Amino acid sequence: MYKRILVPIDDSDTVDSILREVSRMCAEHRDRTIILLHVLRPVHGLSVGAGYVVDTGDVQTRMEQDGHQILERASERLSHVGVASKLVLEWGEPAHEISRYAEREDVDLIVVGNKDKSLLDKLLSGSVSQRVVEKAPADVLVVK
Repeated sequence: MYKRILVPIDDSDTVDSILREVSRMCAEHRDRTIILLHVLRPVHGLSVGAGYVVDTGDVQTRMEQDGHQILERASERLSHVGVASKLVLEWGEPAHEISRYAEREDVDLIVVGNKDKSLLDKLLSGSVSQRVVEKAPADVLVVK
């Protein structure tokens, strides 16, 4: 039985399916630890024309605020069905950070969503869920 479940989330349409599945899993066994993780991709200096660089500090602050809101909304939805969760915000490449966090925190299961990407998007960037499945130190449940 899975005790420590990592649930990476973003603001995509798959969040509903993921949270439904996690709620169902917790209804069967209440003694699970749910960790909601949101990973932010770093923003580096943005050049805007010749010699102009935008300060990314404000952009990163806003991204962190948005990330916390995503986590809090998901946590509230789980709490309505009696599921408590730990909220974690990380910076980095999502698949790498998800796998790294799962290993560091000795997670038993990772529940990820599978977005419907176009073939071109999959060829150019792959999918986070696919890379997590390949790199994960734990079992992975992919929810559609």
